[in-house]
Formats: sequence, C-alpha cells, structure tokens
Amino acid sequence: MRIESLLRPLFSSRTYRGGTIVAVSLLLAAVTVVASPTITVNLNPGDSINLESLVANDTSVQVGDKLFSDFQFSSSNTGGSLADNLSTTAINVTALSNPFGFGISFSGPFITTNGSITEDVVLKYSVMVTDPHQLISDVHLGFNGTVVGTGVAKVTEQVMTNGFGMDTIALLDVYNQGTPNPVFNDVALLLLPTEKLFIQKDIIFGGGGSLSIIDQNFSQVPEPSTLLLAGVGCAALVVLRRRKRTTMAS
Repeated sequence: MRIESLLRPLFSSRTYRGGTIVAVSLLLAAVTVVASPTITVNLNPGDSINLESLVANDTSVQVGDKLFSDFQFSSSNTGGSLADNLSTTAINVTALSNPFGFGISFSGPFITTNGSITEDVVLKYSVMVTDPHQLISDVHLGFNGTVVGTGVAKVTEQVMTNGFGMDTIALLDVYNQGTPNPVFNDVALLLLPTEKLFIQKDIIFGGGGSLSIIDQNFSQVPEPSTLLLAGVGCAALVVLRRRKRTTMAS
C-alpha cells in the first residue's frame, strides 16, 4: 500500500489536530528507519575494506563468528592544522584469523610528515559474537610502533560493555616511546565472558614516532550452561563405558 493512501485521510479530516501531526511524524520516522537498514559486508581472512565506507555508510563487517559494527572516527593534533589530521580514507580494515580467534586489523599511514606534530586519533567500534553460546573471553591488542629520537607511538584501549562511555571492564596499552622496554602486545582476560563489547582506541603518534598496523583479536569460550551440558554428557559417557565393561566381565 502506498504511503500517500495511508496519510490522505489524516490530512483531509476536519478533526485534523496536533495529535494527528505527532502520529504522522512518528509514522514517517518509522518508514525512514525501515528504509535504511544497516549494511553488512562479509570478509574472509585477508580481505580488506576502507574505513571510510564503514564510518560513512554505517556498515558492519562479518569476520567468522564476529560482527564488527558502530564504527566511529575522529582525529586532532597539536603543532599542526586541520589539514594535517588523518582521514578515514587512508585507513583499511582487514579480516584476521589466527589461533586467538577472529578479529580485524587497521592499517594505514599513522605517521606525520612534520616531526613537530603529534596526532591523536580516536577509533571506536563494537564486536559481537554471532553464536550467543560462544562468549568473548579475552581481548588481544598488538601494533608495530616505531620511534626516532623523542617520538611517540602508542595505543591505549578501553573495553566496555553496555555502550561507549559506559562500563569499562578492561584496559590495554601498547607503546614505543623510545624506552628500553617497549610493549608491542597486550591481552586482557575478561572476568565475565560476554556476548558484545564496545572498543575505544586512543592512538597517539608523532614527533618522530609512527605505526602502520594495529591488530585486534578476540577469543571465546562456551557459556557456562553449555560447559555444564558438556560436562554432564562426558560424565554420562563415562558411566555408560563403566557399565559396559562390568557387563562384559560378568
């Protein structure tokens, strides 16, 4: 049925009042939401997509059993101008698969052409398992930051539940600030495995520091009820095997 045919009686009625205006507005808003579904792109390990399309088009990425959504990006700097800020078009997102699990990698020129500029990039996204019986148990963060002189290259990450800026359940930190002991990989074990996480990365580089790759992987374990059922099943198999041996012996 056409939208016009639904709305015509409302506008032609002599009882047209403010309440009708509200109803029409709500109906149009609902139609708009239905007409603009979120796009999901399936990526195999090694496949890439530009970050611009994820941010601008509200696109989600499916990698194995993980769904990555809600991509947000902002960039600012000290010592430079607005033109020096990093753009989403310069960053690619690549699907990852390794012994840790499925994940994504961000690659791009996280480098400033002017050594006096230090840039701060904030990158946000959510990750959710597609199988609710497989909960995320830990988060892995890695990067390849390098420095020259007094440069800095680091990534500080907040892992949250219930939305961005809500409950922080883990912090990760990788860095190379010219110190004798740089940290290139970090992992956070979650006390309570969860179905969905919200990730916020604070990426700082410049003054002779740079990076080109930031890797993120997530491991998962069966939810407690699944583990319980598996345990019961194993116990039942043990009992049956013992009974079988007893019957054969007799």
